[in-house]
Formats: sequence, C-alpha cells, structure tokens
Amino acid sequence: MMTTLGKELHQTISDLEYIRDTQKPPPPAVYSILDQLYALQIVLIDAAIQKATVEYVNATAAMENAAKETRQAIDDLKKLESAIEKIGVAIEKVAPLLALAI
Repeated sequence: MMTTLGKELHQTISDLEYIRDTQKPPPPAVYSILDQLYALQIVLIDAAIQKATVEYVNATAAMENAAKETRQAIDDLKKLESAIEKIGVAIEKVAPLLALAI
C-alpha cells in the first residue's frame, strides 16, 4: 500500500492526541507539536501538491517515520522524545513543500 503524506500526518496527529488524552498531565511538548501539525494539516488540505516530486516523497517518508515512532510512544513513553524529534524533522521537510504549493 502506498503511503501518502496526508495519511501519515493524520496518523501522527491521532497518536499524539491519544498520548495527550491518556497521560495526566501530558508531556508539555505534545501541545506545541500538535499545534504545528494541525497547521500543516490545514495547509495540506488546501494545497495542490505534485505527488511525484522528490520533495513530496521525502516529506512523506519523514512523516511515515514520525508516525511509526509516535505509535510506539503510545506503549512506551520513553520513545516520545525520539518521536517528537522525528516529527520535527518531518515538519522541516513538509513545511517548505507546502509553502511552495500555495
């Protein structure tokens, strides 16, 4: 099955929301990273991106990597810091791509 940027972004958001909702109190970084991901999701919905570009493929791979790490952090919060780092890398790859698409 082909990975899509939107799917991986949505999965990452869902998993972080689960961590936010089940950890009392949730780690502070979760809120700020969710805000960034929500903003990316809004832009992605409105953007017309050429899926065949190298930048899109790289951004999708980075978000897929972040989604996998976030999924693991649900069961092992020790992995949350690594997940947040990978989400940061994904945001760095996605944001410029979306800025070019607007």
